[in-house]
Amino acid sequence: MPFLSKLQIIQILNIITIIQVFFTHAYSEAYSSKEGHTYLTISTNFAAIFWFVLYILQFGYAFQLQFYNYTRSVHDIVENVIGYLFALNNLFMFGWLLSWMTGYFDVARIFIILFLISTSLAHHRLILNYTSNDDLTTMHITLFTHVPFSMISAYSWFVLFQKGFIDFIYKSEWLTVVLVEIMALIGFAWCFNGVFSNGRRDLIFSATIAWLLLGVGVEHVNHYEKRHSTSCIVLSVTQFIMICFILFKNSAILRSRSNNNDERSSLFPNPSTFYGTNNRY
Repeated sequence: MPFLSKLQIIQILNIITIIQVFFTHAYSEAYSSKEGHTYLTISTNFAAIFWFVLYILQFGYAFQLQFYNYTRSVHDIVENVIGYLFALNNLFMFGWLLSWMTGYFDVARIFIILFLISTSLAHHRLILNYTSNDDLTTMHITLFTHVPFSMISAYSWFVLFQKGFIDFIYKSEWLTVVLVEIMALIGFAWCFNGVFSNGRRDLIFSATIAWLLLGVGVEHVNHYEKRHSTSCIVLSVTQFIMICFILFKNSAILRSRSNNNDERSSLFPNPSTFYGTNNRY
């Protein structure tokens, strides 16, 4: 190991831990089918789509993106921005899954809190250092870093309420509605202005929360829990509408800026002479 660089150690740990948590999670899904129904049980189809997309992106990060050697920015993200947090995320998720399946629920709750902290920290670092709408951030980096880390960060909040408060949501529908509203507020906060992110929003985080709540709402339509189901569906659909509105608004702003840049280019053949090569309009 001393012959390996920090980047190489991180790359190896990322691969080992993502494989480990993938198979553990696959086994836990079979185990969870034996658990009782709770007010935050998510639709199987919604959960399957979520994990299919997330694991494709996470494997893309572990097996492809982190080995890119043609750009320094990718290695900077892997080594300095995310660092060991990807591996820690996987280890903490492995810990709470294993503890939950073996019946050590108090230990599982500790791992869930650690999982929430590590995913939130990785998400926070990415938002502050490599904002996904930054002109210098390529679509490839956005797809395999911002998207999966935003999704897993949002999921960590969901699992905190789903598993951490399971003793309460088994008994009380109205308390579950309160927890759903808190999750929705977190999603709306990231949709509008971000959370401790210097005003940088994250629509992927918001969309993930909305998707999970919609999955819960759809699941409970069949169980005739109308108040709970309606709350989840209304909050998730409202959040999706707000996301679409923000995307539409931002696209209009970008088109306006593009038109202004085209006009400047016609007046100044070499705009870097006047504005600087890294200037943001």
